[in-house]
Amino acid sequence: YICKKKKYTMPVLAMGVLACIGYYIKPQIIIVIIAVLMTTAFSFRKKWLSEKSRLLKIALLAVGGLIGGYCLVTLAVNATNMEINKEMSMGMPHYLMLGLNEEYGGMINIVDQEFSRTFDTSKERNAANLEVAFERIREMGPGGMLRLWKNKTLTNFSDGTFAWWEEGEFFADQMYEGNPTIRAYLSSYFCEGGSLYELFKGNSQLLWMGLLLLMCVGLVVRVAGKDVRREETVLKLSLIGIIVFELLFEARARYLFIYVPLMILLTCHNIGWVTDKCKAFAAKKRKKKESGKNR
Repeated sequence: YICKKKKYTMPVLAMGVLACIGYYIKPQIIIVIIAVLMTTAFSFRKKWLSEKSRLLKIALLAVGGLIGGYCLVTLAVNATNMEINKEMSMGMPHYLMLGLNEEYGGMINIVDQEFSRTFDTSKERNAANLEVAFERIREMGPGGMLRLWKNKTLTNFSDGTFAWWEEGEFFADQMYEGNPTIRAYLSSYFCEGGSLYELFKGNSQLLWMGLLLLMCVGLVVRVAGKDVRREETVLKLSLIGIIVFELLFEARARYLFIYVPLMILLTCHNIGWVTDKCKAFAAKKRKKKESGKNR
């Protein structure tokens, strides 16, 4: 996306392919592409008539990339010779229903899982999931929805370790292999119950809270302005999108984790912006002080 404007053919195609493949791995990846499309459309708002051929070409390339990505995914799945029963798939309505379950804080739960499994077809399942989701919205009302969103926000953002050792302990066995000396130190730091484990949690929390604070400078303070570049706009829209996504659908800190690289990019940019503002303020104050002395 940050390539030169004159050479956009391959980048746009690649973005379409990767967006499609990424969607099948983690659906929320598509949020970045939506942010790119919104930013591109906004940049063409005043000159779309004069550059409509270029805009059309970009759109066709993006669609072509998406189709190409879908073909690659289809070929990869067919190459495994696995029989996939699409009627057993849990669609977006299922995760929307999970995200609106106030009793379980909008997180995954066995009750909703079993309910969705009672339907034989995906069409019946999606319809039933939507019906339950809208019913829950009506029952909670505005106050209940705000309470649920508060709890889901804490679930997603309050833990700097992203629920380390709470789920997905696939890494546990790897901690006990390799060089004994290095292994002992890493285990004490990263493994629950280790002598340095509390230090790991504290460091993670400190870094995470600092990152969130500096990230908010970009999302809240630097909303718009002449010095805001399109790349920064894409970062902001992507992060706003993932926040909304997490509020609507199933709450899970690990779903947010794939957006940490974008958060780090925006945070680094904001550090530079804050530093420049502080320098400018100090220079202005120093100039004013010198001006007073001269008088």
